[in-house]
Amino acid sequence: MNEHSGVGRTWAECFLLLSVVGMAASIALVKAELSHLKNPDAALACDINPLVGCGKSLMSPAAHLLGVPNALVGTAIFAFAVAVALLLAMDVALPKVAWFLGAAGGIVGLGAVAFFLYQSIVVFGALCPYCLVVWVVAIAMAWMLIGKAARLCNPDGAVGSFLSAYPWAPTVLTYLVGAVVVVLAMADQIALVL
Repeated sequence: MNEHSGVGRTWAECFLLLSVVGMAASIALVKAELSHLKNPDAALACDINPLVGCGKSLMSPAAHLLGVPNALVGTAIFAFAVAVALLLAMDVALPKVAWFLGAAGGIVGLGAVAFFLYQSIVVFGALCPYCLVVWVVAIAMAWMLIGKAARLCNPDGAVGSFLSAYPWAPTVLTYLVGAVVVVLAMADQIALVL
């Protein structure tokens, strides 16, 4: 670990991989929307079964919160994250404020995942496969950033030390909570698939 960057190469490479995967899923969702706009009657590749599909949500107001497709916003955010990850992989030091802004972005990201999961369950009754990938990535990245910022806030604190050393623990817990919510709330759709 470079003492100036504050993260190890493995952390930077993991963050880079997550960023690239998130960007690829966002781009795939943009392509799905463009395909739908060109031919609204065509079947979408992302509509897999009654449980997994993006057709119900693709053109909804929830998918365009800022007036443009959320996937475009996601593509830009993940592209920025790729750039940051590359800097970290090259041992470029980031100021503390960058980590705190990253953690704040991570918290907003966790809130966005919760909001879109709610929309998927309650409003659309289906889970967009590209969105699922983005959510999985966003959760992991959020906890990585929150852990790093917590460690910077209180270097000797137990919580910050734990979150920084083991960001996978709250990540896995968040995945489990999300999976339980989906199983309980979408039992009928799951039964149709099984």
